[in-house]
Amino acid sequence: MGNRRFGFTLIELLVVIAIIAILAAILFPVFAQAREKARQTSCLSNLKQQGTATYMYVQDYDETFPLALYIGNTGTGPCGFASYHAIVPYQKNADVQKCPSDSTPLNVDKTVQVVGSLLGAVIPACNVPPALHVTSYQPNYSVMTFPSPPFPALLAESPVSLAALEYPADTSLLADATISGGVLLGDPNFAIPLPEPVQARHFNLANSVYVDSHAKVVRTKPFLNAAGNQITGTALDTQTFKGYIVTDGPYAAPSNFAPYQLRGIPTKDSNGNWTLKY
Repeated sequence: MGNRRFGFTLIELLVVIAIIAILAAILFPVFAQAREKARQTSCLSNLKQQGTATYMYVQDYDETFPLALYIGNTGTGPCGFASYHAIVPYQKNADVQKCPSDSTPLNVDKTVQVVGSLLGAVIPACNVPPALHVTSYQPNYSVMTFPSPPFPALLAESPVSLAALEYPADTSLLADATISGGVLLGDPNFAIPLPEPVQARHFNLANSVYVDSHAKVVRTKPFLNAAGNQITGTALDTQTFKGYIVTDGPYAAPSNFAPYQLRGIPTKDSNGNWTLKY
């Protein structure tokens, strides 16, 4: 009876290891994409909930949207009351303000203080329950308006009404985005006051909820400089962000003079082409 061989040769082991390595190289990106797809779906759900909460606010306030910033009072002094704070009580949960794909959400307290400093006073954010300290999303500041910079008539600014929006299904309400100082803080790449650069956190895709409360994916591409490098900027809480350009819908270039954001109220010209009002 002959001897039986129970082991593997070195060549056989190397072949098995090579096969495992090849399978891992194929499958790991697939797993990563599947995980990101799940996070994107969760993010889309967050925005959908915020759209519903905003709609509830609008119904309670004569069909008008909140302003981007008010001056409130803590009882001992002024505080900054942002549109975030106006909506969050309708959500009952501040966690929906954070995208699961966002590792560096915007610091709300610091952002409100910086915006307050543009008004000439460093003020804290108002304490509105449930407590909101970070956010991954920004409103369309043509719908939830900032008064003309540097906001000299802040408390007298008229809110935008629901009836004034001709295409609610095409008008972005909130989106994956951050907020920068733009020209107010000397950033030439985002050359308007307080821009809200879109953040494509989901493989060059961003999520947005629209005025009619439906949420969907928005396609983008990297915002590149003349050398082909992706442009970066600094958010109001001093964190660095990457720039992207919107490539579909009424907010796509060249209809948008600042196509790195989902800002503006879409309308159509006499030829049926999209234009944006700011």
